[in-house]
Amino acid sequence: MVGGWWLKAHPEFKPLERGAGWLVGFRDRLMEDELHPIDWGHIKELAQWHEGKDAENIDTQPVAGSSSETM
Repeated sequence: MVGGWWLKAHPEFKPLERGAGWLVGFRDRLMEDELHPIDWGHIKELAQWHEGKDAENIDTQPVAGSSSETM
């Protein structure tokens, strides 16, 4: 999952333009019985975390340093 808040913080990241359209709204179309209970719980927790980040409306800058450099 890539949240809007994360894309704002990482403007250099370019999501796929083709081939990933089916991902839009994917979580909203899932039914609880389609996943293992552990996976459903993880998806739910992750979605809540992303929603919290979106609600914070943080204005962050990309982090620079050795861990973000490519080799």
